[in-house]
Amino acid sequence: MEKLADSASLNSLNVGMSKLYRIGGLLPDPDRIEQDFSAALEYLRASVIKLRQGANLAKNDRGLYVDFQTFFYLADPHAVIISNERFREIVKSPQKTRIITVDEFMKLP
Repeated sequence: MEKLADSASLNSLNVGMSKLYRIGGLLPDPDRIEQDFSAALEYLRASVIKLRQGANLAKNDRGLYVDFQTFFYLADPHAVIISNERFREIVKSPQKTRIITVDEFMKLP
């Protein structure tokens, strides 16, 4: 995480992920990565910003890595994440509507 905070452009995380999953000379489309993993990328960007502002994520946000990994499941348009956390860091992602609290889940018909 510190490496991202020190040097990464937050606007190009999707391009970096595309390069990470290169197969031979083929790269996944960075725009598709942004679309499919928008909640995970938005959460990661918000976490890097917190780190850049001096937050001690290892101490104050121990679940960061697991939360970040969980958001990748939202690439499946039928997936829903139920959590006691509100994840206020995720604001713009259209996947936000599929992250619900336990109370919201209990009220579903």
